Amino acid sequence: MSVARFEKALIRSRIKAALAVKRSRGERVGGAPPYGFRVEGKQLVVDADEAAIKERLCQWRAEGMTIRAVQDRATAERIVSRAGKPFTLAAIHALVKDAA
Repeated sequence: MSVARFEKALIRSRIKAALAVKRSRGERVGGAPPYGFRVEGKQLVVDADEAAIKERLCQWRAEGMTIRAVQDRATAERIVSRAGKPFTLAAIHALVKDAA
């Protein structure tokens, strides 16, 4: 059992070191870019279409609409996520929370 823990710790330290090297080179590490951005080369740049959608959703929420009402309006106006599907309540909540 202790050998397994040692091996796991060794793997973890190798991964951390590799990620540190990538960061020091200025490379992006991690998952998908935040909504409203895209990766070009090694840099995050604003995605104008996504940023406009995010602004619209945030504006509706700021006007006092509930998250569900924002979702219903986005669905009615055929506003979709990156995946081409209607926004979920959780996704809308995360988007408007980040903007606040």
